[in-house]
Amino acid sequence: MSLFHGGPVGASATIDRKLRQVRKEATVSIDSGAGVTLAGPPPILRWVPMQLHAVPRDVIPLRFAKASGIQSHKFRVTASHFRGSLDYLKDFPVCIRESDQWVQYFAPLKLFPREIEALAILSGVDGETERQSRYINIHSAYEAVVRPRDVALSAIRHALAHPVTALTRPAVRATLLRRFGTLRIDLRKHEHQKIVFCAIGAMLIAIDNAVYQSFSARAEELVPVVGT
Repeated sequence: MSLFHGGPVGASATIDRKLRQVRKEATVSIDSGAGVTLAGPPPILRWVPMQLHAVPRDVIPLRFAKASGIQSHKFRVTASHFRGSLDYLKDFPVCIRESDQWVQYFAPLKLFPREIEALAILSGVDGETERQSRYINIHSAYEAVVRPRDVALSAIRHALAHPVTALTRPAVRATLLRRFGTLRIDLRKHEHQKIVFCAIGAMLIAIDNAVYQSFSARAEELVPVVGT
């Protein structure tokens, strides 16, 4: 996912200037193999700044990339691949797109708990993740940072996580019947796949926008990293 896009005009230029000023005033130097500040036993963390794991191109099959919107969306925030517990973490490494270049920062967990949780969840999802679990995990990241949430996206999550007999909420049932023509989502069907992957695209874009807004509004609280 990403944080800055566009040319040197308007709001994006203002944010770029703000972050450049932040980098001048406070930087942290680390080795390329260094990671994060820990408050206890370290999680398993790989700092891969240009791999852009959280720019989830492989999460959605290529045949649905255009319809889902991720082909045209310029992601602006990404994070390292993360496995472990956030309980022991003080700072989380993120990359922010500034003028089409990725710049590394540390985001303090105490200041950005929702944003970091969302990025950590996304970094553990890829094209190898089982489709049902893929949707449910991405929806968890979506729940962490997006307000208000789209009822239709949550209805799909309910249908994938629960048996049909447990889908008793009228709004959920009505949404599923309107979009799928049934309460049972069958991911073997092309038309159902398209609806689900387009919903995943909508969530990924909404997450990216939400994290972008949060980081850009509080850029002075991010700690720039140099020497990577």
